[in-house]
Amino acid sequence: MTEREEFDVWFDSIYDRESVADSLIGLAFHFWCAGRQSVIAASGAAVEIRALAEPQ
Repeated sequence: MTEREEFDVWFDSIYDRESVADSLIGLAFHFWCAGRQSVIAASGAAVEIRALAEPQ
């Protein structure tokens, strides 16, 4: 899953996409990515490790 796909799943679970302007969704994605990178940097980890979802 790409970062954008992960963001879309997260965003859709919280907000109604139809009621938010596309430009604001793009801005939210930018801040979401930056926030994730800052958490990774603050953790001191050299890389981000992602777990794969189990097949359904």
